[in-house]
Amino acid sequence: MIALYCIGGIVALILVAIILGASYEIVASQRARAKFADASGELVTINNRKLHLNIMGERRAGQPVVILESSVGANSLDWQLVQPTIAEHAQVISYDRAGNGWSEQASSPRTPQAIVTDLHDALQSAGVEPPYLMVGHRYGGLYVRKYQEHFPDDVIGLVLVDSSHPDVFEDDSSSEINRLQMNVNVFQRVGIVRYVTRNNQRVTLLPDNRRAEYAAMMMHDNRNLLPEARHILENGIELPATIDIPLIVVSRAEEDDIARERRWAEYQRDFLALSSDSKHIHTETSKSWILFAEPQTISNAILDLLNDLTPSSEDTK
Repeated sequence: MIALYCIGGIVALILVAIILGASYEIVASQRARAKFADASGELVTINNRKLHLNIMGERRAGQPVVILESSVGANSLDWQLVQPTIAEHAQVISYDRAGNGWSEQASSPRTPQAIVTDLHDALQSAGVEPPYLMVGHRYGGLYVRKYQEHFPDDVIGLVLVDSSHPDVFEDDSSSEINRLQMNVNVFQRVGIVRYVTRNNQRVTLLPDNRRAEYAAMMMHDNRNLLPEARHILENGIELPATIDIPLIVVSRAEEDDIARERRWAEYQRDFLALSSDSKHIHTETSKSWILFAEPQTISNAILDLLNDLTPSSEDTK
């Protein structure tokens, strides 16, 4: 009998914790949505919905525009430590894919083709003409390669920032899909994800005055992570074996004692074979989100390629 009372008490405590967590999540989500409702950039219309572009800097004669592509479940704020540095020298654009950040949801599945078509239409709607120097982080590296495949005349250079590799998705991804479903459908609903996000590596590497907005948008985008990743997780992604434009690969420092990291490092080296004009740069940090841990290294790599792709004043005469 005592054991039954104990079990009943434990169950009651769990239910109370779930109810309190769910209530906390609802209230916190509503407050964050209200506080950070206004987009800092430009909203352009494509296919009867709004897509958010954050356009910074001025385009100089002969320059390509730098286009920044985030990973899945991420948004334009991921580039907030990199973009201002680039903007001192060129026009640079980060943006939010459908459903992320301040962009409206799309009704169509989030296939790589749909994603790159959205970006192409948004750039055209905003009057941003090619050529582009495209920069992609993690999954974003796959997307910029897909963009270059579909719009080859628009892209004259690529920077892959710790990019995901297509071969990663050849293995069974069902466990990753289940993990993401549990994350959104259970842990986020009861407030656990929001609580953990406060100490997320990306958040803690930001200045104090930028953390609240970024954490709020992380929570907003978390529910969109699986819809974006699912198509690639289930079907993989096919990309050209080679490209005929300059390429810079920026990778995090290698940790040889961890098998998973050794494999990731091998994939990063494999990217060099994509182009006959390629260069590999390693960050000093081994943190997985190098956009936040070492933004200056990434900015320098982008600017180096930008300078190489920009004709000199003598060439433009």
